[in-house]
Amino acid sequence: MKGIQISKLCSENWNKMTPNQKGKFCQKCSKSVYDFTRRSNEEIKSILLKFKGQEVCGKILTTQESSLNSEFDAWELNNRATLNRAMLFSLVVVFGLSVLSCTTAQEKIAVQEFQEKAIVVLSQEPVLEDEIEKGKVTTVIQVVPVIEIEKPEATRKIISVRRTLSGGYEEPLTREGALNLAIVDYDRIEIMGRMVSHLRYEEYLEDTIPEPITEYDDLGRILPTESSATSFPNPTRLISTIKLEISEKTTMRIILFNLHGELVTEIANKDFERGTFELPVDLSEEKAGMYLIAISSKEFSETIRVVKQ
Repeated sequence: MKGIQISKLCSENWNKMTPNQKGKFCQKCSKSVYDFTRRSNEEIKSILLKFKGQEVCGKILTTQESSLNSEFDAWELNNRATLNRAMLFSLVVVFGLSVLSCTTAQEKIAVQEFQEKAIVVLSQEPVLEDEIEKGKVTTVIQVVPVIEIEKPEATRKIISVRRTLSGGYEEPLTREGALNLAIVDYDRIEIMGRMVSHLRYEEYLEDTIPEPITEYDDLGRILPTESSATSFPNPTRLISTIKLEISEKTTMRIILFNLHGELVTEIANKDFERGTFELPVDLSEEKAGMYLIAISSKEFSETIRVVKQ
């Protein structure tokens, strides 16, 4: 069972998307696509936990996807072993009470033998497969399997494959070119699309990812740990509001463009403290259509698509 996977592969061109802090901004979907290829497993899991129950699009290496699922499988197996041990303990208690109802000496001996064996099992720690092969243990409670990295299926869309040339320079190759040269490096295969997770995977994230320390501003509002920007209502007939979450003090410029790339107005160009802010965007005098709000600072960039009805 896969805990997490790219369920719907994206056909958009990553290189033509607008860069932002999370990775890229997809104009077609009007949402950010996370670049997970440069993030650790812990960082990826923290992001998925933050947006639990929401749709997350991302670009990820196939080896990362396999590694995340391997960690989940190990956790799932360990949970099963813990459950089995709890059930065994319950049986020990039940059989302990059964001793009182035994009518013959032979029945009492059988129950006591079961109890003794169960207590031995319960006192042992879970062991790995290599310890079993070396003859270190005779009773197995948990065996952690070696899960091989899954090779991508031929039907999965490969975003990019790279080969390393002399001097460490990485040259991008097309999928066809890589297959023709027979040098596909599975460590560098990237896939992109909508990420979905099993319900058990969400339990796993909650169980293994520590909760972040919550900080508050003077008004009792939670201070953001990651910068983000959204707009509402969208579409709008008159005014749309930009909601900014800023993780640290910065100078930020916010500009409104039409789809022809022409400047409509500069919404803001000033310093912002860490916190949450709302800025109105007046479109009442503008023609119906689509507009782009470009937000940029030294540490953060985002593009929001807004529709004027």
